[in-house]
Amino acid sequence: MKKFLVTFMICALAAGVSAAAVPAARTAYAYGGAGVTVGSALSGLSAYCAQRGCTFSATSCMSGGSLDAEAARQALDGGMPLMVFSGGVRVYTIAENSGSDTLTAYYSANAHCMAAFGYYDVTYVFADGGTRTDRYLQVAGGKEGIEKGYYRVNDAFTDDAYAIDIAEV
Repeated sequence: MKKFLVTFMICALAAGVSAAAVPAARTAYAYGGAGVTVGSALSGLSAYCAQRGCTFSATSCMSGGSLDAEAARQALDGGMPLMVFSGGVRVYTIAENSGSDTLTAYYSANAHCMAAFGYYDVTYVFADGGTRTDRYLQVAGGKEGIEKGYYRVNDAFTDDAYAIDIAEV
């Protein structure tokens, strides 16, 4: 089987999931309107792949209710993108300067789904000798202003995350 990556941010549309199909009791992941639940996004993407003769699998990258950064890193290193479901979203652009970084945050309190395709770790060393490591996923945010940026794993917004494996049969 030959592996390949797809842009899965359109999975709900490709699978024909409508706003009416989203159970009211579950969180819908979309910016500013009707979206999909985690279950309907995964089943919709699975159906979409099956219609095109591909296999589909989704492996959780969560542990104890939080994003498992190491599992996410291993999946990304293995060539699998992530599907990240977030109860709110804060995506950063990072400008590296000599001796400092400038972070610009784009924020929404709405539930959202993003595709992650890389990671970036930054360790800051402070004047008092203390350190802090921020871990980011490189994401396609699917929203104007956050088309591409960094989602900080340290932030407590992640509701669910899956490594996506799609292969031709």
